[in-house]
Amino acid sequence: MNPNQMYSKDSFNLIPKSIEKHKIVRHILYMLVSVLVIVNLCTAAYTYFISLQIDITNRQRAIITNKIKAYAEYKAYRDRIDSNKAELAKMEQYQESVTSIEAPIFEILKTLEETVPSDISFTDVTFSEDGKITIKGMAKDEFVVADLLVVLKKNEKLADVFLNSVTKKEADNKKNSKYANVFNIECNSADLIKEKKKAPVSSNKTP
Repeated sequence: MNPNQMYSKDSFNLIPKSIEKHKIVRHILYMLVSVLVIVNLCTAAYTYFISLQIDITNRQRAIITNKIKAYAEYKAYRDRIDSNKAELAKMEQYQESVTSIEAPIFEILKTLEETVPSDISFTDVTFSEDGKITIKGMAKDEFVVADLLVVLKKNEKLADVFLNSVTKKEADNKKNSKYANVFNIECNSADLIKEKKKAPVSSNKTP
């Protein structure tokens, strides 16, 4: 060997090849770990984003559900109000109809009490909304019933008085022993008839 021979920098390698291989493997491992960390971070970020979107969706769904529930409660409340209004209108209409016949009824009952013959006993007096009056009772005989008809026909508060039926019937107890006849008289309230005549009648004449 020539002692004067010059050696270049790359003419020999002081690092064994095995050490170089370990370095390469280490770099590869570092890269893989870095990639795994990045993937995990991306996965975590994506998972957080998805969970955030799910949370926002659930909140929006809850808001919509609450609005639907509130609207349903409001609608039920409005329905109750409308129902109460309808019931109130019916009650007012009924009150008007009752008021329209209330005064004539009391006047008629008062007149009957003052003018009825002593041998007459009323068992039932009914008034309908259209002004029809039904008088049921017991009498001593047919002549007393005839007298009652005369009295009722003279009453200015009554109209269209007629005897519907009169039958003989023995009383079942001592208290009613003097009454031998059962009668049924029908008539109308004169005041209500006058009011009906005053009310305008709609004509449905066809041309």
